[in-house]
Amino acid sequence: MGHFSVKIWGRTGSLLSGNQHLKGLIEVKTTNGWERTPFHISRNELEVADERREDWYLFRLYEFARGPKAFELRPPLDAHVSLTATNFQASFQ
Repeated sequence: MGHFSVKIWGRTGSLLSGNQHLKGLIEVKTTNGWERTPFHISRNELEVADERREDWYLFRLYEFARGPKAFELRPPLDAHVSLTATNFQASFQ
């Protein structure tokens, strides 16, 4: 399994409260900007989100330095955000 921010087990309805059993992965993305500030996500994180759609969560923390706020995104992420490639791997020919 790839890297993730937090692995959770517990009882919950939504991620934060309720009565259903939950086993999942949480990816946390934090910025000091407002809720629509772009954030980085790796190819591996996107692959895990796609493979584990039922138990993968992205917590988006924003305005972190001033008064943290948060919301949750569920896969598929491209239904919520525009994904733009920003890194390239350079291989020798």
